[in-house]
Parts: sequence; structure tokens; C-alpha cells
Amino acid sequence: MTGPPLLEVVEVTRRFGGLAANDAVSLALDPGSLHAVIGPNGAGKSTLLAQIAGTLRPDTGRIRLGGRDITRLSPRRRARLGLARGFQISSVLPRFSALENVALAVQARRGLGLAGLLVDAARDRSLNRPAVAALAEVGLADQAAVPAGALSHGARRRLELAICLAQTPRLLLLDEPVAGMGPDESRATVDLLARIAGGADDRPAPAILLIEHDMDAVFALADRVTVLVQGRVLASGPAAEVRADAAVRTAYLGTAAAPP
Repeated sequence: MTGPPLLEVVEVTRRFGGLAANDAVSLALDPGSLHAVIGPNGAGKSTLLAQIAGTLRPDTGRIRLGGRDITRLSPRRRARLGLARGFQISSVLPRFSALENVALAVQARRGLGLAGLLVDAARDRSLNRPAVAALAEVGLADQAAVPAGALSHGARRRLELAICLAQTPRLLLLDEPVAGMGPDESRATVDLLARIAGGADDRPAPAILLIEHDMDAVFALADRVTVLVQGRVLASGPAAEVRADAAVRTAYLGTAAAPP
């Protein structure tokens, strides 16, 4: 893809005491691309995602979104610029219905307060219309009235994706979206993420940056892959090239043969 990157992470370093969780990490995402960050536990993947989201600030380095320096912006201001984040552990509100959870995201995107929504979300058509559309996109239209806490694990993860989509993101950050799922749910989620990456009639395709340990999911989805080991970039490039990289196979995939 030609043109400037949507996301640029430039020489980002974050230390905790004497430990560099990220050490001069750089990567870039083109608009509409899907980029996976992989690496062993403790490699610094979640720390990197937190810095992009704004919940942690780098000690050094810069982060740009759409050409704008967002290194010191709050998570809320980043969200208003089109960044949405899905968490490793589901962050839905369990006592609220699936529809109300998504409507909250719509309202937050519009910069409105919570009071009116908390009184009666179900009757606010301006919030419901995009919320219903987001639920339909992730296959939860028939569970709109179900409390989020009563949904299955896989359905809660799809609800979290609906919450993100309702914010019409330019950039979607996902932390282990298939974690804890069985084979069938995992395949369904991979298919869903592929559809999200393709866009929709009323929603342009977001760029997606995901952290994932499931290598089948990574290589089924990602255009590009960055491998972190001990806080540093070991390899970064097209998925097929990273998959075949001998250093990656040895340091992370744990085999001298290319993964299937």
C-alpha cells in the first residue's frame, strides 16, 4: 500500500526499574492492514500495546497516528482520533445487556455523558442504531438483550469487538482475541476478524494490530508480523518471510523447521 503509515512507533523504550520491557521498538501499520505482534511471555508485547493505547507512556521514542504525534495524549483523546482497544481479559459490564454495553461505546465516542444512558439506554434510538449494527456484524443480534455476564466466553469476546466497532475506529488494538477459546470458537473468531479487516458497507476497514499466541490465527490473518524477544524486535516483515526466518523459528517457534 502506498502513502504514509497510519500508525508509526519509532524507537520506543519503556523501562521498569532496570528492566527494559521495550527497547527501541519500531513498527508501522498501513491503513487497512493487519499486523500481528508475537513473542514469548515477557517479551514486552502487552507493554507495547499499552503505550500505543496511552495507558503507559514511553520513556523515550515517539508514537504517531495519522501523522499526528500522540505520544503524550490520554487514552480518551486517542479514542477520539480513532483508536479502539480490546483487552486480553474481557472488559464488558456484566450487569448491562449486550446492547447497553455497545450503546455506552457509541455515547462515549460522541463525547456525551453517561447519566442519560444509564437511565434508559434501550429507548435511545440514536445510540441503538449503530449499537444494533455492531452487534449484527459480530453475530450477536439475537443476544442484544442478554446481560453481558450471562454470555459465553466467546460471545463476550465478540461483544468486546462490537464495542470497538461501534467507535468506528481507524486503528483497532487487540490483545489475544482468541485466548481461552476452543477450536470451533477460535476458528469462528478468526473468520470474524478477517471480515472486520475487510470493512463493511457503512464502515471502512480499520487497521488492526493484534497480539496473539495462537500461530494458526496469526498466520491466517496477518499481512505483517513483528517478533519481540526480550523487549527488542527480532524480526519484522511480511508474514510469510517472518514465518520462514530461521532466527524466529529458533528463538520463538522453538523448531528448526518452518511452522505448518
